[in-house]
Amino acid sequence: MERSRVSGPFRIVESSLRQCEEFIGLGQVDCGIPRDACVTTVELNAPLIVVIEDEIAILRFLNASLSIEGYRVKEAENARDGLLLLLQESPAAVLLDLGLPDREGRELITELRGWSRVPIIVLSARDQEREKVAALDAGADEFLSKPFHVGELLARLRAILRRSDGIGAGGESHAQARCRRTSIC
Repeated sequence: MERSRVSGPFRIVESSLRQCEEFIGLGQVDCGIPRDACVTTVELNAPLIVVIEDEIAILRFLNASLSIEGYRVKEAENARDGLLLLLQESPAAVLLDLGLPDREGRELITELRGWSRVPIIVLSARDQEREKVAALDAGADEFLSKPFHVGELLARLRAILRRSDGIGAGGESHAQARCRRTSIC
């Protein structure tokens, strides 16, 4: 069970960080640790990453990897729930699998581009050039083929966040979105 407390601008979660670090170091896919238990300290205003992925083991892996690096993470296991998250939040970036159970990921990219400039990194087992080109032409900013190395994913995420200049899902800066949601500027 996760226990958390707020201390200044941080959310402190007591958990087993060492197990998560070992898990990531080994490059395993399923560490068996509950989804949110790998976070020890996350700034409340840290960049939010929405992960839309239907494979639970990969969701856990991404959540642990991103949380350890200081990102906040929200997850969705299908396109419908992912779209709802994107409408409710103002994420810094989206990690998206193309093979979702309820909808093609490329369709979600096209729809999202109709109202958002949020950076999208596609993570997919589809590695043919035409699939990559189609996703990028639909509006994805980056494409990583599975399996991928966490270091490369994190580097691409940092680069995409630098290029996006803090623009979230609604086209506003993260500071503007936070200000709008909390009414504290």
